[in-house]
Amino acid sequence: MVRLFKSVTAKLWALILLLIVLSALVIGLARLFTPMVADYRGEVEQFAARLLGQPVTVGQFSGEWRGLGPELVLTNTTLLDPNSHQPNLTLPEVRIQLALADSLRNWAITTREIRIIKPKLRVTRHHDGSFSSAGLDADLEGGDDGANFFLLPSRLSIEQGELLWINERVGHEPLHLTDVDLSFHNSEKRHQLNGSVTLPNAGKLRLATDMRGPLEQPGSWSGQIYLKGDAINLGAILHKRLPLAYETDRGRADFQVWSKIQTGQLTEMTGSGNWRDLQLQRQLTESGTSVSFQIDKLAGDFSWQRQQQGWRLDVNGLEFQTPDSNWPEGSLALALKQPAPETTELQMASSFLRLQDLHRLLPLLPLELEGIQKPIDALAPTGDIQNLTLWLQQKGDDLHWRGEADVSALHTQPWGEAPGISNLSGKLHANQLSGQFELDTQDLSLNFTELFRDPLVLEQLNGILSWQKQDNGDWQISSDELIANNADVKTRTRFGFTLPADPAQSPFLDLQTDFKDGDGRQAPKYYPVGIMLDDLVKWLDNSIISGDVRQGSCLFRGRLADFPFDQNQGRFEVFFRVENATLEYMRGWPRLEGLNSNVRFLNSRFDAWADGGHIYNSHIEKADAKIENLFPATALKIDGQVLGPFSDTLRLLRETPLAEQFADLTQGLKPSGKS
Repeated sequence: MVRLFKSVTAKLWALILLLIVLSALVIGLARLFTPMVADYRGEVEQFAARLLGQPVTVGQFSGEWRGLGPELVLTNTTLLDPNSHQPNLTLPEVRIQLALADSLRNWAITTREIRIIKPKLRVTRHHDGSFSSAGLDADLEGGDDGANFFLLPSRLSIEQGELLWINERVGHEPLHLTDVDLSFHNSEKRHQLNGSVTLPNAGKLRLATDMRGPLEQPGSWSGQIYLKGDAINLGAILHKRLPLAYETDRGRADFQVWSKIQTGQLTEMTGSGNWRDLQLQRQLTESGTSVSFQIDKLAGDFSWQRQQQGWRLDVNGLEFQTPDSNWPEGSLALALKQPAPETTELQMASSFLRLQDLHRLLPLLPLELEGIQKPIDALAPTGDIQNLTLWLQQKGDDLHWRGEADVSALHTQPWGEAPGISNLSGKLHANQLSGQFELDTQDLSLNFTELFRDPLVLEQLNGILSWQKQDNGDWQISSDELIANNADVKTRTRFGFTLPADPAQSPFLDLQTDFKDGDGRQAPKYYPVGIMLDDLVKWLDNSIISGDVRQGSCLFRGRLADFPFDQNQGRFEVFFRVENATLEYMRGWPRLEGLNSNVRFLNSRFDAWADGGHIYNSHIEKADAKIENLFPATALKIDGQVLGPFSDTLRLLRETPLAEQFADLTQGLKPSGKS
């Protein structure tokens, strides 16, 4: 057994030595005959034509030995148009390394690597979406039987190249790329592409791909793609190359993206980006004007995934800055799917949005906004939206939606019958048929330009405001309890407001408000002068000087158009208790001071029942005052008992409008006693 092992070992070593000697002999002969390949230019041109799929001419041709195989060096190689035979592309230098062992095994010339040095390439995207490179229009999936694919090298590279990118579908000027370095490695069903490109003026792109699948069927490939951009000059790349009338002339970006491909389809992207100093513009065709938006910074990490029936996008660490606004770092999520034919669903979640920035962005969206743009412009909303969640479903012509968000520091301008709002905060829940707003606001201002003289300022507003669309199309707006306080008055309100679907009908208001701790000096702020007669407003302004409103209530029930309900179509009533009031009820008459009274406004009638106060030095024991009709105003009638010195009576006869009739009769009288 030992002698058998030694004998076999000796023969194996002899065989190995023989193979080494034969290999050295073959390589030596190959090295010897390699320089003679220049005599076979015609055969090489035919080989290159088969490899590239179109006629080829070679200016100069030589051979070298590189590593373990020969290398063909082609200088000034020209690719000809298959029809006209006119030059399409000239390559300064092409180096083709042959796979010697594979060529012997396949009994045909097989390439190991092709290196294209300093080429100037032109890549065109045609109107039909197809691509060509300097006239190379071959489609890898266009029915080729793949007979030539065994000729393709395992490695193909472009070094120090230039690329001219032409997009006929956009129709803008070509994009010139320099320092193009690309390396393609093909190994059976695995295909790797690595490289970098220098962009115009500034910036560099780096690319790496690793795909698997039949070489002749790129639509079936699966794998990964990595793309990185450093200091990309967005203005140079995108200027006059954006669709939908968009334009930009400046901006910088850094980004990196990892993508996954499954059977030729993009399934996932993750990465990060940082866009700076971006100026985005859009031409409005209907008006001929342009709108623009400046972004100082847009950055964050993102993840996009294709999902069943749609896709999902998540952005974290989102940073957004404009010249006027700086958002806190936040997050954004979007999901779109089509669960059924003619049905589209969109889901959105955002940690933060700023309304004034969205308002400025709105005209840049390629949407038909004629119905909502004008109201939004008129309202000019500002404020912050936090913790937004939104769901929309478009099913045929029907739109369904629901959402909720935290609203802070909301400001709007008055528009139509809607008041201007300043500093409204709370939590919003809503859908297409109903909603509610949980109010939690300090220092709120409401500007009813057509109703009150000045904005109403509230130090506190709390409660729940609800709305609901009725079956008949009317909208019902209501609140079971709204608490509104400021330095002038404290209120608690319940109301229901019906806004008819028919614009010819007047809205209906059912309101009850309880109030206390009112300051009569501030009463003019709260007169609804927009629905009051001028004479009444003037009388109230001049009459109520001061007073402490201890408590009271207000009731309004009826259609707004029927106010002041002179035909009893509704009821308007205000009843309150005032103390220590000063009233100048009529010009030329003495003030009522220290007045304690119950006061009521009932529809168009005014009544007051005083139980204290004084005129001059006289004490009011009891007095009733009334105005039968405030719209239009009738005479003020007073009936009461006043106890005081007789001198006060003479003063009334001498110092008031009664003096015209009675002053002369009181001459020489010396008052004494009481009256």
